[in-house]
Amino acid sequence: KIFHVGNASLQLKVVEALYHRYLGTTSGDIHLQKICVLSMDSLAYVFVKNGFHKFLFDRNANEILSFQTIMEEADELGSEEWERRGGWILPGGIEEFQKRIEGTHIVLPRYPGLAAGRIFGRKKKLNESITNDLQFSMKCIFGALVLSLGLEKAWTLFLPVFLEL
Repeated sequence: KIFHVGNASLQLKVVEALYHRYLGTTSGDIHLQKICVLSMDSLAYVFVKNGFHKFLFDRNANEILSFQTIMEEADELGSEEWERRGGWILPGGIEEFQKRIEGTHIVLPRYPGLAAGRIFGRKKKLNESITNDLQFSMKCIFGALVLSLGLEKAWTLFLPVFLEL
């Protein structure tokens, strides 16, 4: 049940944030952005990149170690592309990146290995056996925070990991 609370709450807060960030966009645009932000690959990436996996019981599981290797390779490729292009890969470039991180201490992208809801350099999503436990854990942790602190306080804690997305 805690997974479902976390899943629904994340969807609600991500859509709300997108709606307020991009006033005047269509519901289809917001839906596409939500799918990118909340894809299994994105959530697993954000989970590991921010060190949440270090608190899992089985943090040395083969799937987690495999994902870390994939993430490191994607980060390297994404960072090279950032340097080559002189800015963000997506439309809007450096201006869009700066808009998203305005008021934070972020200078360079923390998530260079993500590209439109996928791991950079891959056209298809990763095998679910690699990402499922990580994204499931992310949603469960958020669900536990929502139940113990309330939706707004839980989102205040989680928002910094989603700012760049």
